[in-house]
Amino acid sequence: MSERFFIIDGHSQCYQAFYAITARLTTPKGKPVNAVYGFTRMLQKLIREHQPEYVAMVFDTKGITHRHSSYREYKANRKPTPDELQVQIPLIYKIVRAFNIPIYAAKGYEADDVIGTLVKLLSDKPVEVVIVTADKDMEQLLNPKVKILHAKKGEMIDQESLFKGKGIRPEQVVDVLALSGDSADNVPGVPGIGDKTALELIQKWGSLESVLMNVNLITGKKKAGKPAIICRPGKALSETVGAVS
Repeated sequence: MSERFFIIDGHSQCYQAFYAITARLTTPKGKPVNAVYGFTRMLQKLIREHQPEYVAMVFDTKGITHRHSSYREYKANRKPTPDELQVQIPLIYKIVRAFNIPIYAAKGYEADDVIGTLVKLLSDKPVEVVIVTADKDMEQLLNPKVKILHAKKGEMIDQESLFKGKGIRPEQVVDVLALSGDSADNVPGVPGIGDKTALELIQKWGSLESVLMNVNLITGKKKAGKPAIICRPGKALSETVGAVS
């Protein structure tokens, strides 16, 4: 069995921990630590149960990203990070470093981009990559050497389970998203095309390009217009991605 390299979406895990632990946990000085507690438990459980040979933690950085430059309304519907979570992030960083786990980030890019870059950089290494995230966008990075672990559900996703569950291949994930859009990121899709219909169209026609070429054969609400935006994580960032000191 090849060695395993776990790439953890730190931002995703922080949010999950913050909303999962609803009890009011504080330090003696009254500072909230519910996310810190939940995050630490997740990390301990992950290492204990899977015992990966390598682990890297990836976080978003503050400020706008290259996606905001392409689409001004990107994530405009997102509420700011809750203050009670924001004040816990520095302590979570300290905990990650206490585990001797490197933290990776790149200014102007999201954790998605950094994760995609790390996956690309590891593609020729003798390791199996496991992305720990709840972000469905990461499904496009699946390949024979890359899996996704939804830590909260304890669910491991690979190419086969993606096809069994959705009837699409990893390279088709971005085409589905281009048609359906992503309400979580405020990215519009084709009017009248939701997640289910987008899946059906790509399952039938194979690709976004094929859907557009055969638009005259599509009737009703499935008749596709022009997709809005295609965001592909995994852009080459080898010169900008680095461990955060």
